[in-house]
Amino acid sequence: MPIRIETYAQYDHHALGHELEKIYSAEPHCPEVSGDPSQYFQHAMANPGSDLIAARFNSKIIAAALIDCAHAPELMIHNLCVHPATRQRRVGSQLLDAIIQWCSTSQGQPYRLQCRIEANNKTAITFFRHHGFTQGDDGPLYSMAINPAQNP
Repeated sequence: MPIRIETYAQYDHHALGHELEKIYSAEPHCPEVSGDPSQYFQHAMANPGSDLIAARFNSKIIAAALIDCAHAPELMIHNLCVHPATRQRRVGSQLLDAIIQWCSTSQGQPYRLQCRIEANNKTAITFFRHHGFTQGDDGPLYSMAINPAQNP
């Protein structure tokens, strides 16, 4: 499935609100987002260093994640979610690859990409492990060290 990746440094309700609701409204593993995605992203993206990375197919956002770079070189992926109708089509993998590329370009130095995954979210645990993330000593924290010089 060919997707186009877009990055948003500021929240634009007109461009994002309705489409993010379609992705997150029924997602049980993103409870802080599913109640009101617009409010969540508007608040989160008001913080310096927080960007939304989204995947589009046929002009519709089908996947998204919030990236927090405020504590670089420790970067955090929040609420990576793929629309249910487009799951199992490598959309999440393409989005994660784009996130890694975007982070590598923006950091230009080694960094650690992290995400918190609750133990009951077996799909996300499998997905991130498949992509090289390992679970740390901090329970639900999964991470991967990336050196842009070695992974252009």
